[in-house]
Amino acid sequence: MSSSQVVRSDTSSIRTQEPLPPKKPGGFSVDEVSKMVKGCIESRLGGQGTCYSHSSVSHWTAGIVEDVLKQLSVMNDNYK
Repeated sequence: MSSSQVVRSDTSSIRTQEPLPPKKPGGFSVDEVSKMVKGCIESRLGGQGTCYSHSSVSHWTAGIVEDVLKQLSVMNDNYK
């Protein structure tokens, strides 16, 4: 047996993943969400004079994530 092979005799602790529930009708549209995410990125990074700055990446990322989550929340309210 090579060192990269692993043999496991006790399989009682191995869990199988349960299937995901079926998608609800009227859920998020992939195209709509993609456009929204691109819009959030453009609003943060698309301005004139935006140059790459390593020290700004975490700030930009946090802002984009915050904007996307806000927009998803608004979109979710529309689907209720």
